[in-house]
Amino acid sequence: MAEAQKKSLANGIPNVYSKNGVLYFQLPDGTITMDDPFKKANSKSD
Repeated sequence: MAEAQKKSLANGIPNVYSKNGVLYFQLPDGTITMDDPFKKANSKSD
């Protein structure tokens, strides 16, 4: 699994973890955040 996580980060895809029901996102730059980066990518500003 560690290899897949490294591959995702190398391709610019955040890793997602859950602890006690709370989602945490590891961004490609190594930052850990609770802000969902996928919502920003999928939102449309029409």
